[in-house]
Amino acid sequence: MGDSFPQDDEQRRALMDDIFRVHFSAVQRYIAHRVNQPDVIDDLTSQVFLKAIRWLREDLGVGQVRRWLYATARTTIAEHWQEQQKNLFLPLEKIADSAVVSIETQHDEQTRKYVSHLLHLLPERERRVLILRYFQGYSTAEVGQELGLQVGHVRVLQLRALRHAALIEAKERSLTLMSELTDEPITVYTEQGQRILDLAKEEALSFNHHYIGTEHLLLGILSEGSVAAPLIEQGATLSRSRAEILSIVGKNEPDPRAGAPFTPRSQTILKMAGRKARKQGEEAITPEHILQAVIQEKDGIAVQLLRLMGVNLDAWLSTEKQPAEKNEQIIRKMEQQNARFPRLDEEEERRLAHLIARGRAEQRRAELLKETPDPSLVSEGDRAYFQLIPTCQDLVLAVAREYLVPGRDMRDLIDAANMGISLAAITFGLKRNTPFRAYALHQIHLQIIESLE
Repeated sequence: MGDSFPQDDEQRRALMDDIFRVHFSAVQRYIAHRVNQPDVIDDLTSQVFLKAIRWLREDLGVGQVRRWLYATARTTIAEHWQEQQKNLFLPLEKIADSAVVSIETQHDEQTRKYVSHLLHLLPERERRVLILRYFQGYSTAEVGQELGLQVGHVRVLQLRALRHAALIEAKERSLTLMSELTDEPITVYTEQGQRILDLAKEEALSFNHHYIGTEHLLLGILSEGSVAAPLIEQGATLSRSRAEILSIVGKNEPDPRAGAPFTPRSQTILKMAGRKARKQGEEAITPEHILQAVIQEKDGIAVQLLRLMGVNLDAWLSTEKQPAEKNEQIIRKMEQQNARFPRLDEEEERRLAHLIARGRAEQRRAELLKETPDPSLVSEGDRAYFQLIPTCQDLVLAVAREYLVPGRDMRDLIDAANMGISLAAITFGLKRNTPFRAYALHQIHLQIIESLE
C-alpha cells in the first residue's frame, strides 16, 4: 500500500476488499472478546469496515490501517453498549421472568393473537424455542433434545428470544403511542438534516440576507447534496440557483449586528417536515422530509425558482415518492420466499462458495488459453450458485431494509444487494478464513452504497 489511497473507484474497491480479507479475522476476534453476544458480533465487525469505506474516500494515508481499525472497533463497541443501555430497560433475567408470566397467564383471544404476531416476527429458531417451552410445555432439556442443542445453549437462545420479543413489543408500543397521542411535528434533525439548516444560514449570509427564506433552504439542500440529484439532473444546480436568487432577490448591504432568523414561511416548512417524519415513524427530520416540504409550499420563492429553471416538480414527486404499500408488498413476498429456503450452516456455505469460485476460475482459465472448460467443474459451480444464493436472501432483505427510507424503492435496494451477494459468491474462494456470510454482508453493503451514490 502507498502513502495514500488510489483515486480510481475500482482500485479503491480492490483495496477495501484486501483490507477486509487481511484484517477481518483479527477485528472480529477483538470484538468477540469484548462483546459476548454471538448474534451481533458479525454486524459490529461489518460496521467497522463500513466506516473504513468512508475513511478510504477521504484520501488519508494507509500506513496506520490496523491501528485505525482497532480504534474504530473500540468506538463501535462503545456505541453498541450505549444503544443497549437505551433499549434494554430491564436486566435480561427480569425480561425472561416478565415474558414468561405474560405468555402463560394471558388467555383472551386478542392477547393470543398479539403473542402469535410477536412470535412471527422472531427468527425461526428463536420462535421454535419459545413455542416448545411455553406453548408445548417442554423443559429446557427436552427443548435441547428436540433441537439438538446443549442445555446451556437453549437457555441462551431462550433469553435472547425473549429479549428480542420484548424489544419488538416496546418499539411497536412506542410507535402506537406516538401516533395516538400527538400530531406535533418532530423537532430533532438527523446530522444531514441539521447540515442543511447550517448551510442555508451560510448561504443567506453570503447574500447579506438577514433572514433564512425558502430560497436559502433550497440552496442548503443543493449544497448538502444527499437528496439533490433529481433536481440537479433537471438543471437546478447550486451555481445556477445562486445566480437566479442574485438576479431575483439581489444582495443586501452587510450588517454585522443582524442575525439570520427563519422567515414564517420557512418555519412552516420545517414544521411540515417534522410532521412528515412523525407520520412515517421516523425519530428525526431527514433531508428528504425537508425537500418534500419545500416543494409542497407552492407559494415559496424556492418553488418559483425551481419552476423557472425548468424543474418538473409534479413528475419528480410522482417518481421519487415510492408508495410505502408497494415496498411492504415486496418485503412480505421476500419473507414468504425466504421461508422456503432455510439457512445453511457455515461449513456448507463455505463449501458451496468454494465450488462456485472453482467453476468461475475454470471458465477464466479456458478463456485465456482458448480451450474448452471442464464441463463438470463449470456445472458443479453453477449448481452450487443456485443452491447458495436462495438461502442467503434473508441476508439480502435484512441489509436492504437498513437503507430503506421514505421515497426509496425497495426493489432497487434488493437488486443492488443481490449484486453484492453474487459478487461475494464468485470471489469468496480466496477468503477461506472468513465466514461466507460475513464476507457477503460486507459486499452487500458496498454494492448498495455504490448504487445510492
